[in-house]
Amino acid sequence: MRKLITLLLTAFITTVSFSQEFKQGKVIDDKSLFQDDSKTLGVVDGNIYTMSVEVNTYSKGDVSLVKIDKDLNLVFNKKLDFKVPGYTDYYVHLFEDKIYMMYIDPSLLTITYYYQVFDLDGNVLENKEIGSLSLKEVKVSDKYNNFTASPNGEFLSMVVGTNRNSDVGMNIQIIKLTLGENIGVEQMTSSVDFKGFESTKLTEVKMDNDGNFIGIVQKKMSHNDIEMETEMIVLNEKGNLLKRQEIKSAGYYFRNFKIEINEDNKIKFAGSYYSLKGKKNYFNGFFIADYDIDLLEFSNENFKPLSGEILSVYGEPNKKGEYDFWGSFDSKIEENNDGTGYLIVERYGRGESYTMFAEIFVIPYGKNNEFGNFVYIPKRQQQSNSYSNSGSYYSYVNENILHLYFNANEKIVDAKNNDDLRTLTIPFVDSKTFLCKVDQNGGRDFSVFEDNSKSKLYLDTRKSFSKDGSNVLVKVERKKLIYGKFD
Repeated sequence: MRKLITLLLTAFITTVSFSQEFKQGKVIDDKSLFQDDSKTLGVVDGNIYTMSVEVNTYSKGDVSLVKIDKDLNLVFNKKLDFKVPGYTDYYVHLFEDKIYMMYIDPSLLTITYYYQVFDLDGNVLENKEIGSLSLKEVKVSDKYNNFTASPNGEFLSMVVGTNRNSDVGMNIQIIKLTLGENIGVEQMTSSVDFKGFESTKLTEVKMDNDGNFIGIVQKKMSHNDIEMETEMIVLNEKGNLLKRQEIKSAGYYFRNFKIEINEDNKIKFAGSYYSLKGKKNYFNGFFIADYDIDLLEFSNENFKPLSGEILSVYGEPNKKGEYDFWGSFDSKIEENNDGTGYLIVERYGRGESYTMFAEIFVIPYGKNNEFGNFVYIPKRQQQSNSYSNSGSYYSYVNENILHLYFNANEKIVDAKNNDDLRTLTIPFVDSKTFLCKVDQNGGRDFSVFEDNSKSKLYLDTRKSFSKDGSNVLVKVERKKLIYGKFD
């Protein structure tokens, strides 16, 4: 183990390099494109489409559509001839050259749901009411709208899981759209018996290409409970309950679930697991598993525990000398074409006016989810409101090699542990955009993609994306954007 840690800390193993040409467009000087709520819709015939919706609960909000052409230059950024009524939540989706938006219009007692359809020039094609929900069934403090689309894009759904008190089960209400020339609308209601639990919450929902639903429910017997029990529910395309299953293991509980369904309809679960000692949670490691929705069974379940030696290097000691991690972990899966892939886990925590993004762990996995060694990528970014898209990272896979881009202080290259890191607060002062490549053998290779302090640009991690076969990286300069693409 000591040899492994030394290898991870000191060696920059050169991976096999596959050349990609990076080209970028002209500087786009448009402050309105800096809206944090803009959503990348996709790429059609080489053109990039994004949409932003002005969120305002008390008045009508503007909807804007942006088109970036094949040469990565701005074609238009226009407000559409459509005003969303006062609302709190929405979802946008691109399918077969049409843009779909589901949104809500709340009143004092009910929430009404609508869908809206635009063409790629932003013209309104349809706007229809599709259902309503009584607020009597909803805890106002809960985020109760779970929007999801199938990997093939054909289905778009809004799923609401509500539980008013411990005397009733969870009522699950679904509005599902089947997209195409004529939009099909289905409304479904299901119920799951969670009697005896003081609180239940549907935290994540995904839909497969057949219209089936997989959801994660977190539940507590009492608000005083530290440990939150986790259960998975599976509903068929008609909203009927197929299975409910506790996700637990003796002495451990699970958090930070990520459900990934790829275009081949294969389902993976990933996240982190913890132990509870007294009133304190201890982070133990990461897990991954496949799920067969026909057999309703898990398979290829694998765990990657953090040993004491790794914690002593990467963790942070408390007053008793015990090592642990502050904050939470966000998981992401990047798949290779051959069924292998990478579990990427990033640590983050929130302060009063900023979000701190810390190190990344990458764990390669094989075709049966067998984990390889940890690959530790040191960084520490303090993302303020002024530079709200400078933290975290952007990733994609090319020729089975994971590519990670992020803004960081140059001290990461020599960091032996987290104490050696200096926090990055302003992303173009004493900063670089780094590229870290990771291969299936756990090799990592650092290089500088751009010197931010010289170019006065930094990577916008939220607007950069990989979609429809395109890997698009966005750099920003104050209130200006530059789109780049890897070919």
